[in-house]
Amino acid sequence: MNEENKMSKADFAKMMQERRKALFDMANDQVEKAVESSQQYKIYLDLQSRLGYTPTNTLLVMKQNPKATLLKDIVHWREEQKYIKKGEKGIQILEPGNEYVTKNGNRKISYNPKYVFDISQISGLNNPPTPATYETSELVSALLYRADVQPEVVTDDSKLPSKVYFDLESNKIYVKAGQTQSEMLHGLIREYCVVEFSNKDRDRQQTMFLSESCAI
Repeated sequence: MNEENKMSKADFAKMMQERRKALFDMANDQVEKAVESSQQYKIYLDLQSRLGYTPTNTLLVMKQNPKATLLKDIVHWREEQKYIKKGEKGIQILEPGNEYVTKNGNRKISYNPKYVFDISQISGLNNPPTPATYETSELVSALLYRADVQPEVVTDDSKLPSKVYFDLESNKIYVKAGQTQSEMLHGLIREYCVVEFSNKDRDRQQTMFLSESCAI
């Protein structure tokens, strides 16, 4: 019998509350680390895009294992007949639990500490899966397919504030000719985000942080 099973209900609840607080504190501390430089912020964004976790859990993973690519708990790894290497340390996250009502009548969700393990911590894995990659042309085609605003290539960019720019008045995205594929893709993603966010009654300045974050 482990120590947790020997605890009283009150002691166990207290322990879980302390663990939750420690994890929320860890995530809050990591916020400063995530924005201290563009490199750190990119690590955060890359993690969030790979894992699909909440911002809080992404920050927790960034603190404990910023190179994580695929996370599951022990039960789900075992269901795939995969097992954790001996001595590996789990990554703590906060799993949403049950909804409850406070004394003030507000509805909230409880969060429970949980250990997950990265695929790099699995034993006997000869051919680990690799992240899907896409050609720049495929990504551009996907953007254009879903877009209501079509880009227009221009050779005279003297009046453009940037190499790719969405002009609200003409409702067009202007693209300077002669860019590299990487430059064009970054600009198109950013400007299509500007289009999307502008439809939500925000001006360009208000959307730029979100738009640049999406394009990184």
